[in-house]
Formats: sequence, structure tokens, C-alpha cells
Amino acid sequence: MSYDLMFKQANDLYSAGQLDKAEQLYRAVLEAVPENPDVLNMLGLTAQTKGLHQEAISYFLQAVKSSPNHIALYFNLAVSYQSIQKFAQAINAYEKVISLNPNIKETYNNLGAIYECLNQPQIALQMYQNALKSDADYIDAKVNIAVLNKDLKELENLCRKYPLSELAFYYTALHFLEQKDFNKACEYILKADEICDNSPDIKLLKAKINLLLNNIQSAVEDFSSCINLNPKCVEAWVNLADLEENEQYYLKALDLDPENIVAHSNYANWLYQQNRTLEALEEYRKAVIINPDLPELSNNLALVLKDMADYERALDLMMNAFVKDVLQKQYWINIAETLVLFYQTEPEKAKKIAQKWHDLAPSNPFAKHMVSSFNADIKNFDTSYAQELFDLFAETYDQTMKKIKYAVFDKLSELDIKFSGTVLDLGCGTGEFALHFANDNTKITGVDISENMLNLAGKKQLYHNLIKADISDFIKKGLKYNFIVVLDVFEYVQNIEEVLSSVKCDTLIFNIEKADSKNKTYELCYNGRIRHNPEYIKNILLQSGYTDIKDYEFDLRQENSAPVKGVLFIAKK
Repeated sequence: MSYDLMFKQANDLYSAGQLDKAEQLYRAVLEAVPENPDVLNMLGLTAQTKGLHQEAISYFLQAVKSSPNHIALYFNLAVSYQSIQKFAQAINAYEKVISLNPNIKETYNNLGAIYECLNQPQIALQMYQNALKSDADYIDAKVNIAVLNKDLKELENLCRKYPLSELAFYYTALHFLEQKDFNKACEYILKADEICDNSPDIKLLKAKINLLLNNIQSAVEDFSSCINLNPKCVEAWVNLADLEENEQYYLKALDLDPENIVAHSNYANWLYQQNRTLEALEEYRKAVIINPDLPELSNNLALVLKDMADYERALDLMMNAFVKDVLQKQYWINIAETLVLFYQTEPEKAKKIAQKWHDLAPSNPFAKHMVSSFNADIKNFDTSYAQELFDLFAETYDQTMKKIKYAVFDKLSELDIKFSGTVLDLGCGTGEFALHFANDNTKITGVDISENMLNLAGKKQLYHNLIKADISDFIKKGLKYNFIVVLDVFEYVQNIEEVLSSVKCDTLIFNIEKADSKNKTYELCYNGRIRHNPEYIKNILLQSGYTDIKDYEFDLRQENSAPVKGVLFIAKK
């Protein structure tokens, strides 16, 4: 077989996507004509198509030595340099292309993309405009200019004018996605996929949009399609691993890109959920080594250490995360919870860390509250802490109550109290009281300091009215009810005497955490909650005119596998 025929056959294999067979034939031809630029170029393109850009570059550089004015060689060389973000070398290669032929529109378009990456928008715009000088109808450049200018109207106009341009629809979808208009984004990406159903980039974006729309099965199918088209798409492998909880997919992603932060982090999250704590710890550590500046990585690593009771190191990492993102409220609660656990074994160290946190962020409600709690300083108790706490806690509140075996509702059911008429639920939280005790004879008003809690209570559709207010302020309105219930609230209320003496009702029902018998009134505990002496509470009720007072001591819940003692009061005048 002649070398020309072998070269043609190799080209046919390349065009058919049979890259390995094509490469074998190209190499066979190259043995006979070792410096042939056309053969070297095709070997370079084969490697480029496989994503092996360094190998492709070596072939293109060999080729230009024997053919220094070969335009395609310089263009292909530039594409590979651009793909591995060696932008200076890519620019030099594209400029060589321009010196040989200044009318190739793709050269300017690719240069525009490079200058965008280099944060030089004016030069990028000039390059795109140069591309249009070569071809006034060049849609790629028009789309790129609209994207550069963040001109959504122009993108939509281009979609209408060029209904077969998947690029216009793709970037319009991306623009709507950035605006969080997921339905419009879906509309445009579906059209892009209809125009071109073999683009891994389109499949990937379509999958991400479907995921945000909670179209899980469609997202799985699109991530899978993306991988079929581009088996090296790490993002698709990681997302598919998350959706299908497939460990092998995480490992595949990490094999493709061992330095990928998201792959390490998500794999670590999965391992953590599987209770493979030591393996999760190792993955988080790898991620932190790769990028120590991401606060969420420090936070996640800290949570694993917290579960391992390594509180001091966990707090060090949590504080590191906090310093990098002081507005991330989840870090606040993580630090506070870990400080409480640390206090139980190393109270003095925990105090010092809390004080350092407060010195660093004196206005932070959690930092202030922990310092007050550790020093039993109830005078500086801040109700803004409770509001922030329950706003953060809202979504997981009901599940947490079940987990800690919250028993107040069971106790009320056991006592068989018949609720009727107007009921005021002070500190209503997510509305669990109404879920247990609402009936056709009740009109329940819920009051809470947390907006997020009230939103969840509203979804139960059992309340006559829901009001955002501090309960101490609300009772000053002097409204009377048949029943007032205050459940699991007084642990966060400093002025219980004012509340108990001000509420107006026929029957008052509330619970407290029981204080140490040595304390005659109340105490702020290290865990941030207030405990009360039952005799102190009885005296307040008597002084407030209640004559029929019943109290029931029982275990409110479990805390660190130990029961929390409490008392339920039912008082009538």
C-alpha cells in the first residue's frame, strides 16, 4: 500500500472518530517520511482531539520546523496552547497566523476569548470586531460581543435572527441561569440541544439547569450523555456521583483530575455521610492542601474533627473559615456548638477561645452569647442570638426535635388537655404545637422571633394568624386568650417574671429547664440556655394571681445521650 493511500485511509479513520486506529496509521506513514508536516499535523490533531494538548504541541512544533509558513499548523498550535491556558504562546501563534493570512475570522475570535480570560475586555472586543470585518455575518463573534457586553436583549435577538445557532441559544440559557431564571434558561438550552445534540457543553449546561429545577432523572440522563460525548468531563462525573451516590464515579473524576477541589470535597462529603469518618477526613485534608483559602473546606474538615471529639483543632479550623467569611452564619453556629462541647472537657480553654472570638468580632451575637454563657453573665444576654439561632435552625428543627426525643408534646397529650377557643402559641417555631393540638374548636395565633420558623409554620396552614415579634414585646399589647402556651421558649428568655406576670389568659401552659437546686432563681448555663428553679416560678405565678397551679417534672429531651430535666406548668386564675 502506498504512503499516500495509507495517509488517506488514516484521514478517513480520523474523520470517523476512530482515533487510535488513525494514529497507528499516521505513525506508520511517519516512519517512512519522518518530517512530513502534514502527517505531523494530523498526529497533532489526533492528540488534540483526545485532549492530549502537550503531545499535540510537540507534533505541531516539529511540523513548523520543516514548514514555517504552514498556516494550519500555527492555528492548531495556538488552539492547544489556548486549551492549557498558555496564553502568551497561544497569542504568538495566532499572531503568526495573522501575519500569514489576516482574513481568518476564527483567529480573531479565539484571540478575543483569550483576552477575555486575561481580563482585557477592550482588546477582546476589538478582536471580535476584527472577526466581523472578515465576515460581517459571523455569528460566533456576534454572540461573543453580546456576552462580553452582558447584553441579554441582543442575545435573544440573535436567537431570533439565527434560529439554527446553538451558540446563541447556549449563551442565552447561560445568561438566564446567572439571573436565576431557571425556567427561561431551560427553554433556551432545550433549543440549543435540539439544534446540536452532540455537544458535551450543551449537555452539561442542560443537566445543571435540570438539577436546579429538581428534574433529577433528566439531569442524570444529561450528565451521562455529556460523559458519553466527553469521557473526560470531570464536572459531569462528580455531579453524577452525587446524584447516584456512586463511589466509583468520584474515583473516576479524581483519576482524571487529582487536583480537583470539588471532586475531593464532594467525595469527602459522601464518605462522611457513610460514616467512613477517617477516609472523609483524609479527602478533606487533600482538598485543603490543594486550596487552603476556601473557608468551606476548613469548615467541613472541622466538622469531621468535631465528630471525632478533636474540638480544639476543629475550632481552629472553624475560626479560620470564619475569618475568611465572617458573614456565613452557618460558621457561627458551628463554632458555638463546638465551644459548648469543648467546654465540657476543657472549660478554661473554651473560655479563652470564646473570648478571642468575641474580641475578633465584638458585634457577632453568637460570640457575645458564648462569652456571656461561659461566664454565667445573664445581664448581657442578647435576644438577637435567639433570632439568628432559630433562623439558621429552622429547616432542620423538626428533624432535630425527633432526634433528641423532644417529649413536651407527648406530656401534654398524656395529660389530655382539651384546647378550645383562642390559643396563643408564644415562640411557635415551625408550628408543631398546632400540628398536634389544633382542632375545629381552636383559633391559634403563633408568635415567633424567627422569620424562617414562621414561614415553615405557615406552610402547615393551621394558624389563624402568625406574627413576627419578640414575645416580651408582644405580651405588652395586653390581649387576652383562652389558652397561652409557651413551650421550650423560656430557656432563651431573660425576663421570665415580666412575661408570666403580663400574659392574660384563662389557662397558661409552659415548660422550663430545671436549675440546680442550689440556685434559688435562675442561671445562664454554659450551653447558652437559661434554667429556672421551679419554686421561683411557682412564687411568680402566685404573685401574678394564679391560684390553680400544677407542675409535672419529666425529661424534656436527650442532650449528649443524657436526659434534660424539666418541669411543665399548668396554671389557672
